[in-house]
Amino acid sequence: MAQSTSQLDTSQVVKAGALQRSGFTVAQYATEALPAGTIMGQKTADSELLPITDVAATDGTKLPKFILAEDVDATAGDITGVTVYTMGRVNEGKINLENSLTLEDFITLGTNFAVTIRQALRMIGLNVEASAYIDEYENV
Repeated sequence: MAQSTSQLDTSQVVKAGALQRSGFTVAQYATEALPAGTIMGQKTADSELLPITDVAATDGTKLPKFILAEDVDATAGDITGVTVYTMGRVNEGKINLENSLTLEDFITLGTNFAVTIRQALRMIGLNVEASAYIDEYENV
């Protein structure tokens, strides 16, 4: 497993939030690097992170857990020591979702309950806001 070596620019994705660096591993993923701002799910079996690609996944990765705070290239293998956002005000313009998903796609939770990806992020403390709103608020 490789160690993350990206330089962080914490102003890109989250305006106010917490970072966590210890113990997170991004599992080997497809043929492309994942940019900062990618919404990540966490596999139930081994706690590795993967981007949300399927809102019907049964391995735990359909639920947003974190947002990448740095670019991660896991095309050659798992990457450890990755920095993720765990809470904060998120710039909507910097969000990355795989497989043409949007923040308004629904995730089914149980038989009679569903939330959008945006709502699921809010439930864990990652509040997605339009970038104009964030910039305007910060400059008041």
